[in-house]
Amino acid sequence: MFDKERWTRLSPLLQQCLALEGAERAAWLDRLRTSDAALADEVAALLAEQEALQREGFLDGTALPRSATVSLVGLVVGDYTLRSPLGQGGMGSVWLADRSDGRFSGQAAIKLLNISLIGSDGEARFRREGNFLARLRHSHIAHLIDAGVSEQGQPYLVLEAVHGEAIDRYCDVRALAVDDRVRLFLGVLAAVAHAHASLIVHRDLKPSNVLVTSDGQVKLLDFGVAKLLEAQGPGAMTTVTRDGRSMLTPEYASPEQLKGEEITTATDVYALGVLLYVLLSGRHPAAEAIRSAVELVHAVVDATALPVSDAVSQGLPGEETADAIAARRASTPRRLAGALRGDLDNIVAKALKKNPSERYASAEAMADDLLRYLNHEPVRARADSLGYRARKFASRNRLALGAASFAVLALVAGTSVAVWEARSASRQRDRALAQLQLAEATNDLSGFLLSEATPSAGRPISNADLLARGEAMVDRRFADDPALRAQMLLTLADRYHENQQFDNWKRTLDRAEEITRTVEDAGLRARVMCARALSVSEKGDPQSALLMMDEALRTLDASPDRAADEAACRVYESITARQKGDITRAVAAGERALALEDGRPGPVGHQIEALSDLTIAYVAAGRWTSADATSRRAIELLEAQGRGQTRTAAIMLSNRSVQLQDAGQYQAAVPLAERAVRIARELDEENGASPSQLTTLATGLQIVGRPREAQPLFDEAVEKARKGGSPARLVSTLVGAALVHRDLGDLQTASRLLKEAGSAIDSSAGAAPQTRALLDRHLARQALAEGDTRKAVELAQHAADEAAAYGPPVVLSAGLGLAEAQNADGRYADARVTAERCLQIAQGILGDLKHSYNVGRSHLELGVALAGLGDLPTGRDHLNQALEHLRACVGPDAPSTRRALQQLDRFGAGQGSSPSK
Repeated sequence: MFDKERWTRLSPLLQQCLALEGAERAAWLDRLRTSDAALADEVAALLAEQEALQREGFLDGTALPRSATVSLVGLVVGDYTLRSPLGQGGMGSVWLADRSDGRFSGQAAIKLLNISLIGSDGEARFRREGNFLARLRHSHIAHLIDAGVSEQGQPYLVLEAVHGEAIDRYCDVRALAVDDRVRLFLGVLAAVAHAHASLIVHRDLKPSNVLVTSDGQVKLLDFGVAKLLEAQGPGAMTTVTRDGRSMLTPEYASPEQLKGEEITTATDVYALGVLLYVLLSGRHPAAEAIRSAVELVHAVVDATALPVSDAVSQGLPGEETADAIAARRASTPRRLAGALRGDLDNIVAKALKKNPSERYASAEAMADDLLRYLNHEPVRARADSLGYRARKFASRNRLALGAASFAVLALVAGTSVAVWEARSASRQRDRALAQLQLAEATNDLSGFLLSEATPSAGRPISNADLLARGEAMVDRRFADDPALRAQMLLTLADRYHENQQFDNWKRTLDRAEEITRTVEDAGLRARVMCARALSVSEKGDPQSALLMMDEALRTLDASPDRAADEAACRVYESITARQKGDITRAVAAGERALALEDGRPGPVGHQIEALSDLTIAYVAAGRWTSADATSRRAIELLEAQGRGQTRTAAIMLSNRSVQLQDAGQYQAAVPLAERAVRIARELDEENGASPSQLTTLATGLQIVGRPREAQPLFDEAVEKARKGGSPARLVSTLVGAALVHRDLGDLQTASRLLKEAGSAIDSSAGAAPQTRALLDRHLARQALAEGDTRKAVELAQHAADEAAAYGPPVVLSAGLGLAEAQNADGRYADARVTAERCLQIAQGILGDLKHSYNVGRSHLELGVALAGLGDLPTGRDHLNQALEHLRACVGPDAPSTRRALQQLDRFGAGQGSSPSK
């Protein structure tokens, strides 16, 4: 038995030793024995036990004998065929594989989880790695291509195949000079910064996890022990942290990792400092302490490393000489020490501070200092002085200073041009500085949220509390910088919106809007005004919101980055116009947003938000073909970026389901909505899926005849919408819940929910007529269920009149409700007119599709009306056509399908067969 303290020391040593083989392992144990013989004996005993178990084939990562590992060559996993092993570890194995489904050619790295870990914490860690990689899409990160479970039951990840060398070996083999190593290292910083922006901390940055390809491209690998702020339920954070401690690499671990303290973005900054120290000096900052595990821990936690410039001249037994190290850097020991002394000493030392708060606030901040070093500009990692700045100025401008005496006359002659150029350069510098400050501020906020997310005394922190702490931090941190404070409040407002906290969303935007009245950044003012206008619309006043949008768009004339700022505002304008019912304006604004995004540079996929919004606008306008094209393009962009399991993907899939439902394709829509809800719940155990995502799925389930599955989803959506502060969302969830309770025979609960929806509309500042039309449509169906057909017709007619100003899907839904009520009340002539108009609209939306629920419903009501008027043959023909569409789009168990069969029986057909059969 080991006591806790001894096991804490033993565990990382065992992990380190297991990574070595043969003579290297023996030499490592000998070095450990010289400093702690008892500890070395314990490690050796555990290694002997592990080797004995391996000889027996116990838990070796496969249920087959070890010799069977060769048989994996040629195994088909998903769309790939395994070709050769790339690596083996405790979690599983990695294989080089060829794509073999015939669609594309290419190679990938397949990571297989050991079968022995299925169902354990190891499987959860493996799944987390896939989720993390799905969030990341960066040129310097090996991206996720696909994931799944093999026919043998093994979870797998399909990753970009990276053919390269560890970064330290790559630099040494090519004898890269100091500046070239720094430039290469900037790619590592860019990759880590991207991960941090997605709230992911890598926690295992080391040379073997940073490969460089033959063309000099850095690739960051292995997010197996990464940590994520989001998606942490009770107890989950503790598990991630504990796993991360047992899997860390001691030589690159930060003091807080070794002490078991909270993990933040500063943890990665420390590891980056160690990596840069090794790349520059060829030696580890812990020097000879690395030979002893006990001394290594002491050195990392307590001792201050030598300046990197001094490390190059400190020879250690068994290591390369100073001459050899310098030669690998295309230098001599003296010149190398001189190149490292000063700025690089300070940059590395700042990254290696023991206190996380004293390190660089972000990977971007460290990159900025390294860029300043390369450009001979003052770095932030040292105290400024006039002499220091003067030397940097001279270093940057040697030629200019040398020619100064010859340039006086030219300077005088060109004063006006120089002044103009100086002002232009000043504006560019100010914009660049503002962008840098924004990036640093965003990373500070992300780092703070990551830090605060760690549970205290076993009590997890809710997202609501976390965002409230973030808001307080923003007020303190950026009290003297109104523009950055407004930017950060806008960022937090987006998070409040994602978490369905609509009251806090609007409150935060109100604060940001008040602050921006004093700043000069017109683009920032416009974005805040547009976001605030959308919050006003969400509260039930889209008319006032659109007036605010107009004012915001007028302020954009002074924006230096007009395209990006206007694109963001046009997306908000399109959503607001749609909520008001101005579908023409919604489409125009959405198309303008997409055109602006397509026309400006940016990372791959920056058009996704504009595409998503435009899809819904096209749906509202009844333009199925256009909606289908934009929806497919957005989803393809997501998949191409490896973001198929992200929050954005959940939103897009839910929107796609809405699009298909409005086109009458419920059988195809339900699986997409199910996937969206599943992803949302996996990513955020606290908040789960949004009310709109739950309502979309529940509506689809109810229409296809699965009301018992729909009921709990509607009930959950209602509870969330009651707390959210959006009357429109509350009404839509309440009427949907009422419908499913009515179909299950609970008319009393349905009536209560509809009354609550009416109260929500009455209490709203300015509920859109579209919302009132939705309620009246469901009140009409309630009246039908209660047998009051006259009241049903009156309510349905009112709903149809209110819907007339809206897009085809709204008009069609209201019209079908009216035709059903008219048929029930025996007003067959009126029902015929209404149903024929609905059929015309439904066929117009159909586009290239063969069948549609809307077309089926229109044929159903038209068939009932014609049969009621005495035209039985034509009526039965329409009823049979209705069945063909309904069976294809909602299935045999749907209420509408059953009603069509009942009407055929009623009017004497009795076969329920399609005319085509």
